[in-house]
Amino acid sequence: MQLRRFDNPIAFCDQAEPFLQEQEVAHNLLLRICGQLREENSRLRATYLATVEVGEQVIAVAIHTPPFPLVLSMVEDVAAIVLLAEDLQTAEPHLAGVNASQAEADLFAEVWHKLTGQSYHLHMALRVHQLTQVKSITESDGALRLATDRDRALIADWFIAYQQEALAAVRPPEAAWDWAGRQIGHQSVYLWIEGDRPVSAACGYGASANVGVVNFVYTPPELRQRGYASACVTAVSQLLLDKGYQSCALFTDLANPTSNKIYRAIGYQPVCDWHHYQFPG
Repeated sequence: MQLRRFDNPIAFCDQAEPFLQEQEVAHNLLLRICGQLREENSRLRATYLATVEVGEQVIAVAIHTPPFPLVLSMVEDVAAIVLLAEDLQTAEPHLAGVNASQAEADLFAEVWHKLTGQSYHLHMALRVHQLTQVKSITESDGALRLATDRDRALIADWFIAYQQEALAAVRPPEAAWDWAGRQIGHQSVYLWIEGDRPVSAACGYGASANVGVVNFVYTPPELRQRGYASACVTAVSQLLLDKGYQSCALFTDLANPTSNKIYRAIGYQPVCDWHHYQFPG
């Protein structure tokens, strides 16, 4: 078993992606990160890129793009988690956390604690869902449209609110404004419109050739329980399927039973659970 670090993001992606694509839905986050690392003038900067290999076979992948937590793939041998943790103790001693499928995240947090003495706590329990066909559900009045530059301020405001509510994260206005501009430029953010008023939003984009991803699902509190989010996610999911993706993936917060119920009604089915641990200090 050998650990390989990469300084070149493209070389890393070339090596890691075939392994990640074996479980595309479960690995949709890592594949999306690889896609961003491949982008020219990408704003994403990786400080740690590594694979663990047996012979010529990749069995684990790790990516760290601060300020985000370390992201781990599913692994074929738990010894790879120990090997990565030992290497990261030297390379990235101030990790803020780890985000991975449940078994891998749990083991890494435990090993990291033993190696470094850092405490850890579960920040979010998540579940990856997959949709291959949209079910028929009650539709809300309105229509989906692509967000444009004139919606940038609204998208930025909603992004700040979404981060605070869903992820307990605070984004400064300038960062939110920048994010909204990038998503609009990539044509990946959509609005559900009732009359002439935006009432809900969702992002939809490709993680790989076969998997589309839905995230940033947000409806202002005063407009909830009217079916807007369901209608928006349904339309964005169908749009991704119509573009040729074989399936759609999304993460849900297990602490939010309402959203999980909505997604199941649309046709999303559980694939695997993920844990996001934070390492205080």
